[in-house]
Amino acid sequence: MVTRGADADAELEQIRAIAAEPADRDALRSRRVRPVLLIGIGLAVLTQLNGTNVISYYAPTILGAAGFGSGVAILATVGLGVVKVVFVGIGLLLIDRVGRKFLLVLGNVVMGLSLLGLALVAQAAQPDPVLLVLFMALFLAGNEVGWGPTFWVLMGEIFPLRVRGAAMGVASTAVWVATAVVAFAFPVLIDGIGLSASMYVFAALNAVAVLFGARYVTETKGKTLEEIERDLHARS
Repeated sequence: MVTRGADADAELEQIRAIAAEPADRDALRSRRVRPVLLIGIGLAVLTQLNGTNVISYYAPTILGAAGFGSGVAILATVGLGVVKVVFVGIGLLLIDRVGRKFLLVLGNVVMGLSLLGLALVAQAAQPDPVLLVLFMALFLAGNEVGWGPTFWVLMGEIFPLRVRGAAMGVASTAVWVATAVVAFAFPVLIDGIGLSASMYVFAALNAVAVLFGARYVTETKGKTLEEIERDLHARS
């Protein structure tokens, strides 16, 4: 949408006001920026601790632990990849209509319930293969509609202009560190406590993510970057 007249003048004035502020107010370690940076790091870590890469990377392992043959497990994994592609497109269509915060929280609720379903199915002596794949697909749908596109959009919106590049670098580093931790820890976890208990652990982490998103994430839909910056600084 094109900004015109008084709206353009007001936005230009906001940009000038932000640019005129002292640079040291927006240093990464400053009290002004630190709360926003911590929110970004929290989102970065939770985007991995919610279990998305557990399901994406270890789908054949999970299905194998439930008694699937290797061929069937790989075929089911391909189908789950199709689900990811379809629902990330749906997430992109919804993000500017219903808002970032709503999608994050909704995604975590769907993911948490899906993991609870997986845990219950995995507890059975003979897990139902259809239910197992169904809950995995539902989990991926919740993630791709919610966290998939929304996390990266928020990373480009919430950080102050002067430190946006550096702050996004810190958050991206946190993503990959958390990815490595989950990738290496999950096989140990599943060997130690089993598939069902592991799913309960990640379901609990999704509950933490719901609380974090509801409490600390601000809605950025329909706001200019300068308005978002002012709002976040006022809240911090």
